[in-house]
Amino acid sequence: MELDFLKVFSWLNYYEPSQLGQPLIILARQLQEAAKNNNLQSTQELIEKITGISDLNYPDSKSNSGEIAESRLNCAVALYQIHRYPESLKYIREASSRYIGHKHKLAVVEWMLGCLYWNIEGYDDDALSTWGRSIDLFQNLYDHTQNGKRANQYKEWLQVQRSFMDKKLIEKKKSIPHPNLDGSLGLFRLFTEIPVGKDPGLENHYLNGNDVLVQILIINGVKYKIVYLKDQISNVVQLNLNQKIMNYIILRVIGDSMNGEGIDDGNYVLLEIKDYGYDGDIVAVEIQGEDIRATLKKIVFKDGKIILKSNSNNPKHSDQTFFRMNEGFKIKGSVVAILRPE
Repeated sequence: MELDFLKVFSWLNYYEPSQLGQPLIILARQLQEAAKNNNLQSTQELIEKITGISDLNYPDSKSNSGEIAESRLNCAVALYQIHRYPESLKYIREASSRYIGHKHKLAVVEWMLGCLYWNIEGYDDDALSTWGRSIDLFQNLYDHTQNGKRANQYKEWLQVQRSFMDKKLIEKKKSIPHPNLDGSLGLFRLFTEIPVGKDPGLENHYLNGNDVLVQILIINGVKYKIVYLKDQISNVVQLNLNQKIMNYIILRVIGDSMNGEGIDDGNYVLLEIKDYGYDGDIVAVEIQGEDIRATLKKIVFKDGKIILKSNSNNPKHSDQTFFRMNEGFKIKGSVVAILRPE
């Protein structure tokens, strides 16, 4: 199933009736018809009527009324249908902000927002992040529902969502140029260090002559075993760089903010260079206003938020919360493995 913007919109009122009053229901139907016929003038006029009525009914601009949220979402859908994506973005963001506390509806709107981001140039990382938040919300709903039929429906949706997102990740990777290297062995670039707390300065700290041989992993004459984060298997590293589209680098860890993950001061980490991460990944991030050096953090998508978490027995390290990708921080890569001396 192609899980697009309009398909997921049909999930909004799957378990409860529309929150629109009768006048707005009639206008919403007229709006969708105008958008379907690509009638820009009628679409804009109906959007003005819909927003005017909902604002009149709820004059408090901070109201979390479901009617305001759903009316704004209908406006976003109409604008999406006529490919007015930036204008649609305004309305769907407002709907999302008013659905805080309504997990099912927020999960639906977040997925729609991700679809919208995907159609706007330069917003693909926001799309992936927003889809991740939606999946996190649906997973939470699945985990806590006591209704068997509803649990089965959430399980089905989650399977389709994850499959859809994986396909989009492949599309994104295919659009990124990659080196034309032969064979399964190669050399990683070795950078100086990353304080598990501050930016590696990836462009400026390359050490000439200190490459890492990708077979038994030797760094400056010392043998290192590799411990994969996903399954904790120690093994020899053999990466076919024709199949691995992203580049990899090695970073030396400084500090103890991730020692709860088994990443200790003086270890190295194998980092895949990319600008996104899945929920639960350990990522290297640049955080605005925090020195010129970046940090290793676990990224968690929860309740519409992006949390960059430390995991340490040192209480001085704290978590940081953000609300959108590339607003306050930027992902530089995802940790594939920890390298520890034998």
